Amino acid sequence: MHRLCRAVGIVFASVIFLWLGSDLARAQDATPTVRIESASDPQTFFNPCVDPPQTMHTPGSVELTRSGDMSESLDVQYAVSGPDGDSTGTVTFEAASPSAVVDVAPQAPGDIEWVIVNGDAYDLGDRPRVTLTTGFATPTCATDASTTTSTVQVLPRTGAGSSAPSLLFASALSILAGTGLVLLARRQS
Repeated sequence: MHRLCRAVGIVFASVIFLWLGSDLARAQDATPTVRIESASDPQTFFNPCVDPPQTMHTPGSVELTRSGDMSESLDVQYAVSGPDGDSTGTVTFEAASPSAVVDVAPQAPGDIEWVIVNGDAYDLGDRPRVTLTTGFATPTCATDASTTTSTVQVLPRTGAGSSAPSLLFASALSILAGTGLVLLARRQS
């Protein structure tokens, strides 16, 4: 019985040690990790029923999140390609802020590929890119100028999903491996 209690105590201590060690390792990782958290599609509305015809745009957005060291501001580079051509930009995370939002305002309908560019000051997370699709609405003009109806066509979004490996699973696997090593060492001594 004494041996069993001692073995359980060693396993418990090992689990606590591994858990605290993994928390310390994450806390000491100074390089932030940046990922796309969410995105909303932009919308274009063309109204040929007025003179002159008008086109209005409602911007979409891309929300980025960061984890790790947030003590300083962080500039993150991104690239955009779509119907308006290719461009690059920078989004700034303010100090202590875990998120930043970038507006996406295309002037033409179509798919927009939005990608976080790899940088020295940050690591890319599990979702570094997203495809946005500009929805397009055109009213049906009536003979009476005071009456118009519109039809909105919302196209499906494509792009990377958010299927990150479970940190809990990795922690449990580490604990089991550490426990096995402790028991093996005890058995050999």
